[in-house]
Formats: sequence, structure tokens, C-alpha cells
Amino acid sequence: MFEQILDADSKILIYLNNLGTSMFDWFWMVCTNEVTWIPLFVFIVLSVYRRFSAELALKILMYALLLLAANLLLTEIVKEAVGRIRPNNDRAMIH
Repeated sequence: MFEQILDADSKILIYLNNLGTSMFDWFWMVCTNEVTWIPLFVFIVLSVYRRFSAELALKILMYALLLLAANLLLTEIVKEAVGRIRPNNDRAMIH
């Protein structure tokens, strides 16, 4: 049963990966680059500070940072606990 799930996971990944064309590679490279998103986050932070009082804006931003840290921490804990290699990191799938 578990092997069937892994096989289906691999097939779905390959199917979805083959839907794209090389014409959009540049777009996805830009979207996945962390530097691309810096202006958006700067805009969000500045908007929060302009819209709310300094004290409330600081609380909102601290809550956002706390949620981000918790999310990243839990993601890493689960990855280590599960220890499953994603199909895109499986050497057998690279062709």
C-alpha cells in the first residue's frame, strides 16, 4: 500500500513537471528567488506602520515574525522526524 502511494506521488510529480514549458523557466526562476520578494515585504511593513499606530504596528509585525519562526521550526522538525526524500531529490527519477 505504501509503495503504491510513493509510486503515485512520483507519477504525479512527473506529470505536473512535464506540464510546463521551457518558455516559462525564467518566470519560475524569478519567482523562486528570495530577493524578488524583498520589495513586497518592505511594502507590507511600511504599509502596516503607516496604517496603524507605532505600538500596534510593532505588535502586528512581531506576531507575523513569531508565526514565521514557528512555521519554519515546525517544518524542519517534521522533515527530520519523517525523513522521507521528496521525489524531486530521488536520484532514480533523474533522467
